[in-house]
Amino acid sequence: MKLNRRGFLKGVSFAAAPLVLPGCTALTFSSNEKIRVAVIGLGRIATSFEIPCVLARPDLARIVAVCDLDSRRVDLAKSNIEKSYREKGLAGYTVDTYSDYKAVCARKDIDAVMLCLPDFWHALIASTAICAGKAVWLQKPFTQTIK
Repeated sequence: MKLNRRGFLKGVSFAAAPLVLPGCTALTFSSNEKIRVAVIGLGRIATSFEIPCVLARPDLARIVAVCDLDSRRVDLAKSNIEKSYREKGLAGYTVDTYSDYKAVCARKDIDAVMLCLPDFWHALIASTAICAGKAVWLQKPFTQTIK
């Protein structure tokens, strides 16, 4: 196998990523724990599809935080999620609210984020979440260009 300079640099940079970007490491998760999910972006896709799918399986995952720039969307999502959990017998369950996705990604207790945003935000916010050690769910496309 012939190794060229580009192949070598690509391999070294991939192997060094966890050292340079400490958050870019494998997610450690116990199979007995519930996945703690944050939802970033609370528009139509989030409220009609993504959030209800997580709420349908409280035995597997729980929404612990919601984030959007629109405070009305944040308040409505928080209210609906807490109401759903109350109806499932989880009285007193609360959801934290944010307007800044970086604060959500900085939380150590969040395992996964669901990105329900316009396409042009996918790459930036997904990269931030991944490098913070979060699992990421987002609709395609990941980004708008190859570059």
